[in-house]
Amino acid sequence: MPGCPALSCIYCGTVLMAARKIDPEKLRRWRTRFYPKIFTGEKVKTPCTQWVRIDPKILEKKVTADPRKWPGIEVMPQGDIAEYPPIKPRYPPGQNWGNMDEEIAWTWDSWKEAVDEWEAVTDRIAIMSQLEKVTYPVRPIDTTACLLPYQQYITKTHTIKGLPKIYETVDVDNHLGDVKSIVEDVILQEYEYLERQEHHNKKQAHYVLGQILYSILGCIGARYQHLGRCQLDENVRVEAFWRRTGYGESKPRGTSKWADDIKLQFKNNMNYQLRIEKPLPEFLPHNDGVCLSGEYPVFTYRPATVGQFSRNMKPVWLSGHHVGDPCEFGLLSLMVIPSNTLFHMKMNRSEKYWNDIWLGASIVNGFSSLTSQAYYQGFSLMHELTYPWTGQFVLTDGQKMSFSCYQLNTMQTWKSDNAIPHRNICWYTEPQKLYETIENGKVQGLNEDCLKQMLKFFSLKPSDRGVDLRPYLVKDSDETVPPATVHEFIEDIRNKPVETIDDTIIYDESR
Repeated sequence: MPGCPALSCIYCGTVLMAARKIDPEKLRRWRTRFYPKIFTGEKVKTPCTQWVRIDPKILEKKVTADPRKWPGIEVMPQGDIAEYPPIKPRYPPGQNWGNMDEEIAWTWDSWKEAVDEWEAVTDRIAIMSQLEKVTYPVRPIDTTACLLPYQQYITKTHTIKGLPKIYETVDVDNHLGDVKSIVEDVILQEYEYLERQEHHNKKQAHYVLGQILYSILGCIGARYQHLGRCQLDENVRVEAFWRRTGYGESKPRGTSKWADDIKLQFKNNMNYQLRIEKPLPEFLPHNDGVCLSGEYPVFTYRPATVGQFSRNMKPVWLSGHHVGDPCEFGLLSLMVIPSNTLFHMKMNRSEKYWNDIWLGASIVNGFSSLTSQAYYQGFSLMHELTYPWTGQFVLTDGQKMSFSCYQLNTMQTWKSDNAIPHRNICWYTEPQKLYETIENGKVQGLNEDCLKQMLKFFSLKPSDRGVDLRPYLVKDSDETVPPATVHEFIEDIRNKPVETIDDTIIYDESR
């Protein structure tokens, strides 16, 4: 057949496809001999056992065919320079994939390209939230015994007892005297003088914590610029979705034949959240030895072995504020442990597990809160962090308080340590009493160290990182250049129609 372009294997010369008419009988034998997917431009295996990927664009090129094997196809003369199809790299460029299967790596790369087609953060989150997946819920506080290794593994967290050294330079002694007397009055007011209709542990602790926050802001807010411009929200909804690799052998529900990761979804209502306009300073450099080689337990058993069971849920990311809010970075998050959780913990768990339960809650709340904040800045599972995210967290039952600091170094927990060596770091303190007891209308044993640490959390100033905070978003868009001040943002919201504001809110349709 004169002028018939054909595509042949560059290794053994076997003809893989002819672009024009071929004898029907030969075409039938040819189809039964080779894998049918070669007609769609996918990989085929030739008799020389080489895998060749056919590019449809190459079908117009004239290459050599072996006339002894294919007498019905005319051999095209080959020029001085041989024309070969472009060789596709084993892994997508631009990222480190470790020992991941190349097919899985190319699938992730195609997902990233699909997400990059959308410029706005709200559009990207909406696209990634479409599919309902078999997901393992992550509770904000879980009293299951021996759960701490699982919580550390799914968040890839290395724990350090004590708080970062950056707080050694924060001096709050001048504020302690003013705050101490106010805190004593708040405790007496809530536990002695007032009688509320909803009189149980969580509500009382919520009111006490709120009064302490407002008192501290009133005392020292005028002395720190970031406190004067911060936003304080109550009952803040925080949700985050992520994946964790390493479950190829146990194969729990939710994994697939080609992927060994499980899906996880965190949901919580933070009692209080303070947000500021710039991020907090990093507690450790991103490439510090602890961030690259910190130890954490490996827990690759089925989650059901520690009481974690899957559900069909849609991925949701919520940071507790609108996209484009001038205060998009967390300063401090505070959560009250419910009274029924405390009762279950004290009745069914040995005292030696209590601190592990508090630490596990600090880990999952810190990781999830910072992950949701990072999503609002354009980062995602496919877009790795370019700088560490830091946050401060307080857990309390109304009397005891546990302080923790979290540094999020990576969100690509679906990759192995060979590809992403970074670990997330959690600094923590064991629960300590804010006061001992109340006797004769007086607070006995008020813990000054506890108050000092609370003041240091408020007084830690944000920093200018010197990097692009939103590297994956289109420059000069509405989401990369937020309003200059809080007042401008409020006025902008007031001037918008209600329908426009409602469109900017991301709803969780799975509830």
